Amino acid sequence: MTLAQIRGALLEELILKLLDNVGYEIINSDGDGIRNGHSGIEVCGRGEWHQIDALASLTYTPAFMYPLRLLLEAKCYRHNRSVGIEIPRNALGVLKDIQENYFTFRTGSNNELQVQRYNYHSAIFSTSNYTVGAQRFSIAHQIFLITYEYVPIMQPISETLLSLEEADFMGMDHIESIKVMREDFANLISNQNQNSEIFSETGREKVNGIKNNFNRIKGSYFGMLQGRYPLHLISEKPLPASLFAETDEIQCKIYSYNRSSWYFSPSQVNPNSPNYFKLEFNLPKEIAHVIYELNDRTEIANIKRERFSFIHLSGKIGGIQRMIKLKLDEDWLFRFLEETG
Repeated sequence: MTLAQIRGALLEELILKLLDNVGYEIINSDGDGIRNGHSGIEVCGRGEWHQIDALASLTYTPAFMYPLRLLLEAKCYRHNRSVGIEIPRNALGVLKDIQENYFTFRTGSNNELQVQRYNYHSAIFSTSNYTVGAQRFSIAHQIFLITYEYVPIMQPISETLLSLEEADFMGMDHIESIKVMREDFANLISNQNQNSEIFSETGREKVNGIKNNFNRIKGSYFGMLQGRYPLHLISEKPLPASLFAETDEIQCKIYSYNRSSWYFSPSQVNPNSPNYFKLEFNLPKEIAHVIYELNDRTEIANIKRERFSFIHLSGKIGGIQRMIKLKLDEDWLFRFLEETG
């Protein structure tokens, strides 16, 4: 077991907690084509059982769809190391085999009928970005990529995970399996147990730092940009329930911290108001690059209008599961166009 594998597994545990907060149920037991393996959950495919890093199921199912299950994995690499094409390529192979595993039922006429029970999708989460090849391959085959590179609220968590060394564990040979290590980490993060058999004293100090920074994330929402591309939007405070008390749609402005890190804020709310929010997210560079490659600011605004006109967002607001829409403020955009000539 390598440090890179350990860091990725710990990041997965944090992502599972964020998914749980927005209406996903974490699957970690046998049943319906699933079994517990030595290293974690295994899902039955058409040709073989597959070890899955993490598995979550959406607790509600939209009409005209099978129940949604999400196969996910996380990579915790340094900023100068992008996730390569081999990761989504492997994810696609596993996904395809699992998707083709049909369950057999008998109809009233005693004939056999093969039926698909679940709608499986695959997502990869990363502290760094993805190679161009990985992005193009994933877009073509609907493997969803989420990156936290340069997202301010995630930076201290990523940095601490990357700082983990062998000395932060009781001993690399002492870690019997990824599964045991993940359970130990999850217990430390949730305060269920502070007596670790995996982490050394310095390791527990780092885990405590991760926990403190993770607890700063009070708002976690998953959305679809233009109804097509998934984003994970996070903030230091939850979306204000009062702002969405009588509407499911809010006009927003979009800003950029740097070349590929962004945030949405309400366009008609004062930053000092309790109804103000700042939802941070990032995009893989291949997409963001198109915007910043343009030299004309008017063209940049037009690209924003085309590609950032709305996000469908799901999560809990005021303790209630909601589906809302963040819409780019057209008036603000037009003023921007006039000011830039």
